[in-house]
Amino acid sequence: LEAQREVRRDDQRQRSHQRCANESEAQKEAGLDDKRLRSQQQCANELEAQRKARLSDLNHRSQQRRANESELEREVHL
Repeated sequence: LEAQREVRRDDQRQRSHQRCANESEAQKEAGLDDKRLRSQQQCANELEAQRKARLSDLNHRSQQRRANESELEREVHL
């Protein structure tokens, strides 16, 4: 009877250790997933910032071109 209790206690200890190991592994995987997602979001943010910068540059050049054309038209009409 005492031997059976000891076997049960050992079994419970082993299961408890395995549960802790499984939880620890799950936490590591969740941490890696979180890092991966943050990295992907950072890349997306950087691409969006580059896109906005290009669009701003194009708009600026377009406005400058229109201003230059208007200036040329004024000079021609003088």
